[in-house]
Amino acid sequence: AKVRAGVRGVTVLFRYEFKLDGVKRDYRLGSWPKNTLAQIRAKRDEAKASVAKGINPNAVQKAVQKAARIEAKAAIA
Repeated sequence: AKVRAGVRGVTVLFRYEFKLDGVKRDYRLGSWPKNTLAQIRAKRDEAKASVAKGINPNAVQKAVQKAARIEAKAAIA
């Protein structure tokens, strides 16, 4: 966790470090108080499950974001 103190108060940034295919990587889980600790833990558990299956959680997140962008474009059109 990384703690930042600023004008608006304290923010704690959380990330999950994992090793996949022999390479150490990290996955950003979010920040508190913007997200609740329960939300951050749930995201960590999802990332752990992905890594256990041999899937990079960063790739999953990028795919979800890409699908959301495509849906938004379709809704606009």
